[in-house]
Amino acid sequence: MKPSKLLRDVLKRIRSAAGTFEDNRQGPNLRYTLADAVLSALACFFLQSPSFLAFQRRMEDDVGCSTCQTLFGMQGIPSDGQIRNLLDRLVPDSFQRLFLHLLDTLRSKGDFSPFVRLRDRILVALDGIEFHSSRTIHCKQCSSRRTGKDKRPSFFHTMVAAVVVAPGHNRVVPLMPEFVRTQDDPGDQHSVRRRKQDCEINAAKRWLTKWGARMARYRPVYLGDALYATHPFCQQVLHAGADFLFVVKPKSHRTLFKVLDERYIQSTGWIRVQNKKTRRYEEHCYRWMSNLPIQNTNDAIHGTWVEKTVRVRQKQGTYKQTFYTTLFTSLTVTKHNV
Repeated sequence: MKPSKLLRDVLKRIRSAAGTFEDNRQGPNLRYTLADAVLSALACFFLQSPSFLAFQRRMEDDVGCSTCQTLFGMQGIPSDGQIRNLLDRLVPDSFQRLFLHLLDTLRSKGDFSPFVRLRDRILVALDGIEFHSSRTIHCKQCSSRRTGKDKRPSFFHTMVAAVVVAPGHNRVVPLMPEFVRTQDDPGDQHSVRRRKQDCEINAAKRWLTKWGARMARYRPVYLGDALYATHPFCQQVLHAGADFLFVVKPKSHRTLFKVLDERYIQSTGWIRVQNKKTRRYEEHCYRWMSNLPIQNTNDAIHGTWVEKTVRVRQKQGTYKQTFYTTLFTSLTVTKHNV
């Protein structure tokens, strides 16, 4: 299998970056390079095989060549344990600049058109992901919570994942993640166990501080659940030269829905579409209202509330609701683009 020109450029950049990482190994245990370990880990995800390394070794024994060599240009194939030992020493931030380069490469040398929406804009979804949880294995940067009947502490790691998405497209382009990092509380002099908890929204703010200005040339629209629909975060998005489209809920956004209830919603649109999977026709109803405050302050950000309802007609002539959501956005909403 020969890699495409785009993939060759991406892999060359990854190998070049891995070659600059500090390698503190000494003695004869230098059979595999850090670049081989990094590319092996990437290959597991790239080919979506849970037993990729064992498969590659069998292929190499049978035919004398493997996809790791022909596609990724690896000199050797480390074992699972060797990959972990080599990569666990690396600081995750070492890889962050690679993500933006890959995005730039995809736009300049690849077909980026499937991800372009709203007149040359991209949609960037933000969401928290938990990728480790244990009652016994933990480190200084673990978050903690008490669960179960015995209220024993449980330790976990989370991060804010940012990905470029597009409606109707089954692929995403990953961007730089931001880890939720629990830190020592400088005000606590008595217990080393007492730590200052970090959270998803603070990690998202750090992500915008680091990468918001660099992402501005893509004119992103940030997507997220109700956790992100707050005045400070929306304000930070606007200051970064972007727009937002966040979920809002009556219980967590009382001011917004209170003002909404006091006004008469005149902007309504219906669209009849055919579901590609079920082949049944659905009715999509959109309602929206502009110039609504997100909180009850004089400096509150104003935006547009959008409601979407999907329903299908039953045999008895009645309708069944299959989807419902409410959103808050800084974008201009009209009957032509709702």
